[in-house]
Amino acid sequence: MKRRAFIQDSIGAAAAAGLSSPADRGTLPGRNGAVGTAHLIELREGLHSLYQLDDAYGGGDVRSLARRRLTRVQRILNTADFPEMIGRQLQLLAGETAEHCGWLYYDADDQIQARRYWGEALTTATVLGDDSLAILVLASLSMQASYEGRPPATA
Repeated sequence: MKRRAFIQDSIGAAAAAGLSSPADRGTLPGRNGAVGTAHLIELREGLHSLYQLDDAYGGGDVRSLARRRLTRVQRILNTADFPEMIGRQLQLLAGETAEHCGWLYYDADDQIQARRYWGEALTTATVLGDDSLAILVLASLSMQASYEGRPPATA
């Protein structure tokens, strides 16, 4: 699904534009460790790898990896120390990862789980005020509603 990769790469490039280049590609910090730009870039590259694996092997084989990636980012958000700017980027990455999980579950025809992950991503987008992620998630939810035969609400 090259369309998803393009959209996600665009979002990732925009998010990473303000980041400096990584000086150290070390391992991610443990509990209460400090998270820096290098860690954030490493996590973002991990999400990019999920898109590539999805394209190569299909969503069914990647779902468990995507769930673990989301859990990892959430664990870092809940346990590590980081500056506010890094925290915002980590939250955005969690939202983008949740959005990708939604796609993987949609592709597997598990619409309940897809909606759950997209709801999580939309909540993140709303909290952060990130219009790009919100539009992406709303488009996904709209497509899902159409797929399920749920007509849009009329005014």
